[in-house]
Amino acid sequence: VAPSPAWLAVRLEGQGANRQALGARVRLTADGRAQVRRVNGAASYLGHSSTRLYFGLGNAGYVDEVEIVWPDGTVEQIENLSANKLLVARQGRGYEVRDLVPELE
Repeated sequence: VAPSPAWLAVRLEGQGANRQALGARVRLTADGRAQVRRVNGAASYLGHSSTRLYFGLGNAGYVDEVEIVWPDGTVEQIENLSANKLLVARQGRGYEVRDLVPELE
């Protein structure tokens, strides 16, 4: 059985009136490849999508770097993260890495 592709989910918590960090840009680098996502939340008329960002990592076992450009222009960088996790980054207040699903044995 082939292993499942790796991933990283990112949830941002902004400051002040923009707690969902709408407009933030996240650049992820893993295995020599970069990907960029923006926190949008828009879906359609009177609709709203999840603000969580998902990055596919292929066979990469870890993330080299995550760079967050917050809506106010401040930049934060986080390095050397394990794959298959949820990164919760809080503007100016650090971050934590969580498991999204229990590990199967």
